[in-house]
Amino acid sequence: MYRHIVMWKFKEPTQTNLDRVKNGLLALVPVIPCVRKMEIYKDSAHTPASYDLVLYTEFDSEKDCAYYADHPEHVKVKKVIGELTSDRVVLDSDE
Repeated sequence: MYRHIVMWKFKEPTQTNLDRVKNGLLALVPVIPCVRKMEIYKDSAHTPASYDLVLYTEFDSEKDCAYYADHPEHVKVKKVIGELTSDRVVLDSDE
C-alpha cells in the first residue's frame, strides 16, 4: 500500500474555494482507476497552525501514484489548486 497525503492552506479559505478543490479531486476517482481510496477533510479548528484542506489517497504502488500525479485530468485540478492555495505540504509513504 502506498499513501499520498497533501495538506493545503488557501489564500481565501471560503466554502466555495474548498468545495471547488474537494469536488475536483473527488471527480478524479472514477477517471483514474489506480486510486484505491480518496478521502478529503476540511479543517474545523481554524487556528494559525491549521491547514485548510487535507487529501488522503491510497494506491497499490508508488508507480500508481506517479501515474495519478501525471494524469492529464489531475494536472488540470493541480492548476486550480495552485491558483487557490498559498502553501502545501506532502507526505508519501509505503509503510
